[in-house]
Amino acid sequence: SLWAAVDDQGRRLRISCPAFNFLDFLLDFIDYVYDQGYVFRPGAAEPSEWSTAEVTDWVRNLRLTHLLPKFTAAGITGLALLEMTEEEFEEGLEVRDAGDRARLWGALKTLKRMHPFQPMRKLERETRQLVEVRVPDGASSGQALQVTDPA
Repeated sequence: SLWAAVDDQGRRLRISCPAFNFLDFLLDFIDYVYDQGYVFRPGAAEPSEWSTAEVTDWVRNLRLTHLLPKFTAAGITGLALLEMTEEEFEEGLEVRDAGDRARLWGALKTLKRMHPFQPMRKLERETRQLVEVRVPDGASSGQALQVTDPA
């Protein structure tokens, strides 16, 4: 059924139709689901172009918020995420729980299937490692500090 009514000020004619009301409800529901994090709202960028913040949004959507510090500390970008293997979740990010690893790996496989990309050759991949730097006793701020590659 279709019906119409004039608003209180007599300026607008409001037309109402149950089908349109349902569509409004559906759009409001979809916005709510995205805002609450129940469904991942994909951005305009391809996953290979994601920043660390976008990767952490993806992890948050998987309901793995306890892993967010690990992803943030490691600086995992979209490109790094797409190149990760299941073993790297356990060894590199130290995700020890098998259920968490399975959830991450399954979601990553889905992401790769939805957004195919060509991984870099092994020699082109960047390898990062943490290096402990000790400041000599008596050093003050502003002094130049020389750091050499331990390799």
